[in-house]
Amino acid sequence: DVIHNGQALDRFRAMIADQGGDPTVVDDPEKVLPQAKYRIELPAKSSGVVSKIVANEVGVASMLLGGGRQKADDQLDYSVGIMLHKKIGDEVKLGESLLTIYSNRDNVDDIKELLYNNIEISDHAEKPTLIYETIE
Repeated sequence: DVIHNGQALDRFRAMIADQGGDPTVVDDPEKVLPQAKYRIELPAKSSGVVSKIVANEVGVASMLLGGGRQKADDQLDYSVGIMLHKKIGDEVKLGESLLTIYSNRDNVDDIKELLYNNIEISDHAEKPTLIYETIE
């Protein structure tokens, strides 16, 4: 109920403000947060079902874009990253976007190769169980 009536979002805004952040980021993130120069889609190379995503390697791809550190003194680029559009068990058609790469460099061939090597499309896949039990 608190999600639908807006109380959860109000509380999230308050948490951001309590930590010295700008709560307007909740309502207008594109205006407040840095934005990457390029948005590059990663199209599926075949039709089928997403059967494997190696999450650690997706994280490595984001780090290589600048969204993480290889060394402690590396600067973070808060505008870059990867947004997944498909999960394990989701159907996908040839050419449909699997994810969006947010980058400040136009050549991301190395990132695409890493991602293609760590996302598999098969004839079938079981959706993973996300909730095993609800405790009341």
